[in-house]
Amino acid sequence: MKPMEIGKPTEKDEDIMKFTSTTAKAAVRDYIQQAVDKNLIDKSWLEKFDKGTMTSGVFEGLKIIISQRSA
Repeated sequence: MKPMEIGKPTEKDEDIMKFTSTTAKAAVRDYIQQAVDKNLIDKSWLEKFDKGTMTSGVFEGLKIIISQRSA
């Protein structure tokens, strides 16, 4: 491990987003898709969501970015 990587959180350290409701999962995906369509965020974030590797922390950060870029 490189010295710069010590203490750097990984996806394993955070909670990967999991859904018990398909409706909630679809709503989150639609939210991300709309932000991509409006060019507020890169489509790689949608791909990360679709792969099931997006963490709740990353999603919270994306919501802030989307909000700021929408203003």
